[in-house]
Amino acid sequence: MKENGYLPTLRCYNVLIDGFCKNGRTDEALSLLSLLRIDGFVLNLQSYCSLINNFIHAKRYSESYVWFTKMFKREIVPDVTLYAIMIRGLSEEGRVGEAAKMLDEMIGMGLVPDAYCYNALIKGFCDIGRLDQARSLQLEVSKDEQFHNAYTYTILICGVCRNGMVGEAREIFNQMEKLGCLPSVVTFSALIHGLCKARRIEEAHLLLHEMEIGRSPSLFFWLSQGFDRVFDSVSL
Repeated sequence: MKENGYLPTLRCYNVLIDGFCKNGRTDEALSLLSLLRIDGFVLNLQSYCSLINNFIHAKRYSESYVWFTKMFKREIVPDVTLYAIMIRGLSEEGRVGEAAKMLDEMIGMGLVPDAYCYNALIKGFCDIGRLDQARSLQLEVSKDEQFHNAYTYTILICGVCRNGMVGEAREIFNQMEKLGCLPSVVTFSALIHGLCKARRIEEAHLLLHEMEIGRSPSLFFWLSQGFDRVFDSVSL
């Protein structure tokens, strides 16, 4: 473009930065920033989202917080997507208290957290063994129908199984079915794994059979149409 006399737009830079980030080529993405400034542009929200998300994927958490702070100093207001990225990063690093404060901060700014934000925080609580808070948050958000998704319940089932609370995991599994939230193969696999670790092999075998045929034709149809694979190697 430049050789032919065309000046790249900020959108061109963002697409290229995002491409480098998605391929894990962070240093090359960062090297574009000096060229971007020479061409008279400044980073916008999309640019920061790409960079921060990439740092978190690479577990370079401290760098992601530096860039998040820089963005605030330049008076760029984060959106729900960027807050979700930061909540996930803090939760993965075990800084769940800070992640919870960030959730409160975004709500205070008038932003409405989506299921991704809540799931990241619920998983963070489960990962550090604070299951009561994970369950409490799940019950709080489940009042809104849009948050009845299988991923949320699967996170909880994995968390309680990891702590040997298989009975409670089974209750959560039954609850999601009562609410009409169809379990995925990942949900089934998590509970089967928990039952096997607890030496409840017969129950695990029955659950595998339940997964194969479904409690209803609609569940079996949903599982067998490519959304998930009924016969997957992990479950077997």
